[in-house]
Amino acid sequence: MQSTNINGPIPPFIGNCNQLQDLDLSYNNISGPIPSFIGNCNQLQGLDLSDNNFSGLIPPSFANLSQLSYLIMENNNINGPIPPDICRLSSLVYLILSNNKLSGTVPSSIFNQVDLTVLILSSNEKLTGEIPSAVCELKSLQILDLSSNNFSGPIPQCLGNFSSSLSVLHLGVNNFNGVLPQVFSEGSNVRYLNFNGNQLQGKIPTSISNCKDLEILDMGNNEIEDTFPSFLQTLQKLQILQLRSNRLHGNNFTGKIPKSVGKLKGLKQLNMSHNHLTGNIEPLIGNLTNLETLDLSSNNLTGRIPIQLATLTSLEVFRVSHNQLEGPIPTGPQFNTFDNSSYEGNTRLCGFPLQKACNSGERQQVTTPSGEEDSNSDEKGFGWKSVFTGYAFGAVFGLAMGYLVFRTRKPAWLVKLIEGEGHPRPKRSINNTCISYQRRRRRRN
Repeated sequence: MQSTNINGPIPPFIGNCNQLQDLDLSYNNISGPIPSFIGNCNQLQGLDLSDNNFSGLIPPSFANLSQLSYLIMENNNINGPIPPDICRLSSLVYLILSNNKLSGTVPSSIFNQVDLTVLILSSNEKLTGEIPSAVCELKSLQILDLSSNNFSGPIPQCLGNFSSSLSVLHLGVNNFNGVLPQVFSEGSNVRYLNFNGNQLQGKIPTSISNCKDLEILDMGNNEIEDTFPSFLQTLQKLQILQLRSNRLHGNNFTGKIPKSVGKLKGLKQLNMSHNHLTGNIEPLIGNLTNLETLDLSSNNLTGRIPIQLATLTSLEVFRVSHNQLEGPIPTGPQFNTFDNSSYEGNTRLCGFPLQKACNSGERQQVTTPSGEEDSNSDEKGFGWKSVFTGYAFGAVFGLAMGYLVFRTRKPAWLVKLIEGEGHPRPKRSINNTCISYQRRRRRRN
């Protein structure tokens, strides 16, 4: 009965369907409290009430659904605490309660579900407390999304216990603090990491280099202080890198753009805006042939815009405004599409689309930046409190991508994640679990 425009409350006859195994009422206009008689359907294996207008508490009678393997009630107005008895359902594999008005702490009993594969409690805002170390007992977990809540405290050091199965970890927009633990072991299957919008300190864990399948890394809006993490250049599948903005002090990313940036050839989004970068724009950025967005605005960059950037045929967004650049703007198919706003605040730039014309000598001159650092300096990196920006997934993966969501030219796996059909069922592979997860985040937004 999915998407059938059902209105009003759930009809009482549902409570008499004792042999019912799968009840999907998602994407309707059902309102009012969730009826307790659903607890009479004790053969239910799947219950999906998502994307309706349910309100009130989760009925205690749900504790009778001992066969339930997936419970999905996202995108409603359900409030109150998560009932501990719900979390004791021994067959539970999927628990998705995101985008409601749930409050209180997460019952410790949920961490006893050894078969739990997907736990999504994002965007409830009033869920509080610390993540107990017991979360690390969920060794089958593939997706853990606790984002956009009010969780606090340190991130458990034991997260590496399930890093081989984990594909999505989203802890963004909370109040987590302390140092990020070195938790990711060799063979990690993590593809999406989001710690954005917390109060994390210290350095980026070098163990992230073990996440060879990582495509999205978002650690922006924290208090991290480090040199540029040169080990990231080994992550050849990385497509979005966001390390932007120190939450308390603004952006203090300083120094020159390193040559090692040119080795991140999978990148589609590169944003180093609103920092204190100096020197020239690194011409090796022209090696990033998949690049779609390049934002270097509001820095102290000098010299010319490298002609090598004109070879970036996928470039759709280009911003170098409010720097101290000079000379002619490169010409080419993509550069001919950018307007004045891409260059404003650079009084010594000339050429299309600016009104200031270049003289003939400037038009003929093609120079590369001077004063480049030697290779050793690239390896040492440079100081920063914010680096690259991807962009938000939905409201990431709404994944606000919130999770990060590609709208155009998405990576193949993310296209599948977003555009898959049907609802998730238990015991799926990591890839299929991610597909269901991303599809839901897209619908929600």
